[in-house]
Amino acid sequence: MARVTLLVGDRRGRFPGSNCLIIKGAKNAVLIDAGCKREQVESARNHVDAVLYTHIHPDHITHHELLRGKPVIAPAADAAYESLEALAQRYAPEAWREWLRYVDTVFGLRSVPRADRAYEPWEEVRVGDVSIETIPAPGHTQGHTLLIIDGHLHLSDIDLTSFGPWYGHPESSITQFISDIAAARAVRAALATTSHRERAFTPEELDQELDRYLRALCRQAQEVHAALRRSGPAKPRSLAGAGVIYKKYIPGMEEIMRYFERMMIWKLLDHLTLVGAAKRTGRGLYEAGQPPDCTQIAGHTI
Repeated sequence: MARVTLLVGDRRGRFPGSNCLIIKGAKNAVLIDAGCKREQVESARNHVDAVLYTHIHPDHITHHELLRGKPVIAPAADAAYESLEALAQRYAPEAWREWLRYVDTVFGLRSVPRADRAYEPWEEVRVGDVSIETIPAPGHTQGHTLLIIDGHLHLSDIDLTSFGPWYGHPESSITQFISDIAAARAVRAALATTSHRERAFTPEELDQELDRYLRALCRQAQEVHAALRRSGPAKPRSLAGAGVIYKKYIPGMEEIMRYFERMMIWKLLDHLTLVGAAKRTGRGLYEAGQPPDCTQIAGHTI
């Protein structure tokens, strides 16, 4: 049976910090992600046989260059992206230069890890005597993956933070994210960890945390609905910057945060339209319908 150790990153794992895992079998060991503290990654380098990424996002690959020479295992959806510029064009096509400045300023990234092996959704990845089950969770990003190791569930960026789900890229999906949360709930693992919380959760605790996480999404949707009622028919761009998603922008990161917020508001407006709490006009504007409740938004009583 493999032993799972949570390596809590900077700021107790809170973004832009991130946690890693070390999975140790009787003979082999695997590092999960490389966004924890620099000294943790340096130490792990001498004791692991490979590094597996849950997805290729800046906070999960921060110190990947310290692992040069170790086999890299990455989701198939991410494996083709071999440069930061390619990732920037993927994650922020309308603001890719701002995205590059953001990852340079915040993470000091100059490159991305190149995959030696790509894993497919639902694949069981084996590294010697270590076995890792993969569960695709593409609501966050197309490559985002949950992991199961001998009854331990790693939720990666179903991160259980008070901010709630993050779905700020064009490829992200609120509907899929809600489905991913339901899939995580169904696993019923003995313990669960995330990339941005500093402890493990029992099944009972996890149920409570997932409900709280969905309530954060509900609050976001209700705040967007309220903003739409105040403004009248509007486009997502006009609602960004008013504290609906981000209460304030970090100095020097205003443009990329505005881009992410606009993406999230757009997806929330589409989701509100899907549940009948907003509608889209022929001119591409959204207008508010009846105020939504959390059961409508989350498809689940919370």
